[in-house]
Amino acid sequence: MPQEDLDTVPLDAMVDGTPFSVLFSRAVKLKSAQEADLRSKFESFPSFYQNSIFPREEVSKAREQDFEDRYKDGVRFKNLGNEKFKDLKYGDAIASYEMALAVFRYLVNTNPSWKNEGIKDDFIREERFETSSESEKCQVHEFLVVCYT
Repeated sequence: MPQEDLDTVPLDAMVDGTPFSVLFSRAVKLKSAQEADLRSKFESFPSFYQNSIFPREEVSKAREQDFEDRYKDGVRFKNLGNEKFKDLKYGDAIASYEMALAVFRYLVNTNPSWKNEGIKDDFIREERFETSSESEKCQVHEFLVVCYT
């Protein structure tokens, strides 16, 4: 049995001698492989962009605000990432940086049944913050560069 199959959850239910978490993981991998051709564009995106399709409530709310409040929220998420990074909590830092990026650039799944049907390229739309203000464009560009690095 491969090592990743041995990493089970405590108190995991057994099905015919195999932990349920292992069976579930295998099923997810199989389903993903079967649908690979239907989501090749999605799979080509970096993970931070893929993750933007599942926004936290606070990110969704930030996206709906005017520029100034949206920008403040983005900076707040980025600063939280900096704090987590300093505390050596790298996974939490990455999640916070992803939230900051997702305020201005993100993916939207237009299929309301995606939870049952999966993510497919035909239903993915890229969104970017749009403004006619050159000042706001520059602020967003500089902000995104800082977050990417």
